Amino acid sequence: MAEVSTKIQTATGSAITAGSQLVVPDRWLTHLPVIAKCNIFNGSNLLLWSRTIQAALKPRKLIHLLTTDFPDELHPEYQKFVMEEEFVFGWLLDSLSAEQLTTYTSYETSKTLWEAVHRNHSKKNDKSKIISLTIQAYTLKQGDMNVLTYSNKLREIHNELDHCRPPSTDPVARAHEATNRLCQFLQGLRPEFELIRSQLYNREDEPTFDEAVSKAMQEESRLNTSKGSIESTAYATKGQNYQKNDSEKQNREDIFCNYCKKKGHTKDKCWKLHGKPPHIARAHMTQQDNSNDLPSAQDFQKMMQELQSLKSFINSGSIIGSTSMANSGARVEDWTS
Repeated sequence: MAEVSTKIQTATGSAITAGSQLVVPDRWLTHLPVIAKCNIFNGSNLLLWSRTIQAALKPRKLIHLLTTDFPDELHPEYQKFVMEEEFVFGWLLDSLSAEQLTTYTSYETSKTLWEAVHRNHSKKNDKSKIISLTIQAYTLKQGDMNVLTYSNKLREIHNELDHCRPPSTDPVARAHEATNRLCQFLQGLRPEFELIRSQLYNREDEPTFDEAVSKAMQEESRLNTSKGSIESTAYATKGQNYQKNDSEKQNREDIFCNYCKKKGHTKDKCWKLHGKPPHIARAHMTQQDNSNDLPSAQDFQKMMQELQSLKSFINSGSIIGSTSMANSGARVEDWTS
């Protein structure tokens, strides 16, 4: 960084000011710090960070600084290159986490910093990483995610795979890979998407990944609308039932019987005047019959007294004596004579 600053001082005579001949274009400053800080490089998100930086630099025509060495000081574009390099190098440093910043502050140009990050963290041709990502792609399920979140997560895995293993240039191999990725997406959808899944599988022309995502999102919207309608109907019906019950209760409280002088019924339905309805009378009789099967408190007490007397009698030995006498053949008269 010190070398770059020295070169700028040499090229412009001082730091860039409003009076300098080299004016920073507005397109360099627009949103770039925000873009750079949205995906701070933390050592494990190389692909996302790399694409974010390239997307920020390309429209500003500064992406060449990631792959170009400093020109000779006599080169007519030297001053312009030095100024551009100063800004891009600063943006790269701003996009690194604090931990990564301590590792890469020793690099002095955008090109050397960019190459070092990719050299240290790139997983290209890493077979173990490729196998791990492939397993993730085939086993990923939608679960509680909505369709968009689920598809984006699957795309991230596919993008990492493309980074580790560049896509084949063979048209047949590319078509086969596209089919595999389509199947991964469709198979990971929840069971309620079975209708749209079957429709897409049975199409004569194979849909693209984006088309499948779009159709699944439309089906998701339809299912949510249908579910909302059912819930609204259920709530409405439940509310009507509550309202009906409250109304009936209010009506019972308002009516009055002129015969028994009680609320809740009228004279023509008064049990005291007309007796209970047959089905209620039968139920009452059945309840009474069932209650009669059980002993009353007095009967229970009498039974306990009899049991206690029998227990005392047994403990006195009278039964044993009577039994011995009977076995010996003695008669009652023998004992009384």
